[in-house]
Amino acid sequence: MADDENFDSSVERKALKMQKKSVEVQKRFNLQETETVIQDYFCSLSRTINHTGRMWITQNYVCFYSGQPFKIVEYFSFRRVVNITETPGVLSRSITIDLNDDRTLVFAAFRHFEETLLVLTHLWKNPPSYARISDARPGEWDLGYMDRRDEAEMRQASSAASRRPPPTPAPYGGASRGGYGGGAGPSTGGAAGGGRPGAAAPPPIPAPYGSGSYGSSGGYGGGGSGSEDSGFFSSLTQERRTKVDLDTSKNALRIALDTREMGADTLEELERQRRQLDRIEHNVENIHHNLDRGERMIRGLESVGGGLKNTFTRDKTKKNYRQYDEKDHHRDWQNRKNRNVDIVILLKRDDDSFASVRLTLENESFHVKDEDGNKVKGLSWSYDMVDEVVLRARPQHVDVRFKDKTPRFRMMSAHVQAIVNELVIRARALGETPKVLFEPNAKQFHYGTYRLALSGSSMSKAGGEGAEGGATDAASAGFIRPKIKASELLSQNADAETRRALDMQDQHLDQIIDVVDDIHHMGVVMKEEIVDSTEQIDRINRRVDHANVRVHKSNFKMKKM
Repeated sequence: MADDENFDSSVERKALKMQKKSVEVQKRFNLQETETVIQDYFCSLSRTINHTGRMWITQNYVCFYSGQPFKIVEYFSFRRVVNITETPGVLSRSITIDLNDDRTLVFAAFRHFEETLLVLTHLWKNPPSYARISDARPGEWDLGYMDRRDEAEMRQASSAASRRPPPTPAPYGGASRGGYGGGAGPSTGGAAGGGRPGAAAPPPIPAPYGSGSYGSSGGYGGGGSGSEDSGFFSSLTQERRTKVDLDTSKNALRIALDTREMGADTLEELERQRRQLDRIEHNVENIHHNLDRGERMIRGLESVGGGLKNTFTRDKTKKNYRQYDEKDHHRDWQNRKNRNVDIVILLKRDDDSFASVRLTLENESFHVKDEDGNKVKGLSWSYDMVDEVVLRARPQHVDVRFKDKTPRFRMMSAHVQAIVNELVIRARALGETPKVLFEPNAKQFHYGTYRLALSGSSMSKAGGEGAEGGATDAASAGFIRPKIKASELLSQNADAETRRALDMQDQHLDQIIDVVDDIHHMGVVMKEEIVDSTEQIDRINRRVDHANVRVHKSNFKMKKM
């Protein structure tokens, strides 16, 4: 387990210091125990006068305390924040935070202004969250960590299962050894077998398991050797149990295909509307061109000076008129399937300063991109280079350490669980398993499972089984993993028809995965198209309003003449 690792005494001292700081903040501001201090800074709160104090930032709160010149206590959650802006000042810059109750707080005199602004903005835009897998059963875990409560629940469930008594035998026994299900033969089991000496048994009740071959010896059978009907009931139960429901998978596939078709029609309609907006915008710009020519003519008519100016200046309005050129707004949503997963992080430099960047996770490597989307030189690694992923005692901080002498990769992010999970499952796909270490008092969480994989837009498609034993969408993990057929998990006694039906059901599920993946990428394209159309409509409205103002001015000048 990660919490059993031995850390240096310096790490333990830092963890203890962070814990004391968090406890102090929890008590002072009456916060929950889950709120731990991420960073704290000296600063001042500007009111009538400046109050010098300290700001503490937790996962969900910003807290400030000052005792100079008198006591000031201020704290609020990031959910109440409407905007965070940088305000230039004469001596120093300040951070202005607008709250949803119409209050505005101004913090200044920071020693680490850029870092404070980045941390506040990052946590405001990216609330930290953790996913806990609560429906997994013993034997289905592929997690590097389970908290003690989960472990206790699993041990308790496993212990209870081992101590569970056998099911109560049927009131009319016949099995000489008291097995599951009642035999229909002569009663020889006595009280221990659940029967009555000398009593004839009623027709057998088919057991949920077995085919009747173990009925007389207390196995999972449902029939004894003395009943002709037991085989019929048992075979009927077996047939009912092994029938594969293909109708449901066919219906689900049909619904998915219909949804994809509706999505394609919607995209075509959005493209048609976008072309209409282009024509409208073109006409509005030509209206402005006509207004330019009209204003030049009015200037020449209303005064001699205006006429002379028109005579000796070049007429630029002749070239303003534009022919309409239809633009191609087609967005190929199918190409979006090759997009990689990007996660917003704060890169921690060698001088401990922060930079807002993106961590891009590809199939075989991961690297850092700046805000312009360019790769940062020297910050690109393959997954097989990763040796350890360390969750620091300071919340939301992660260190990635490598096998060679490559410098460690340090970051802060609200998405630490997603980052750790992606690094582990992607490295494992390449045959490597990096060690995940939690420093003392670091928040522990589930990782190493496909059920927590990010649903990126460009993931390679390959249906497969998740590490927990449940089918997962390969598109959500970002790399190809082996496909396991359900028919291969059947016993050798399974008939060929059942195997064929299961293979057909697998094909339906694979097709559904592909179609749902297509629908997801269609949704991404629709969102982009709608955002662009909305911006274009706003732009048209502004130009129309401006044209109205110009028309009113021209009419006023004409009336004066």
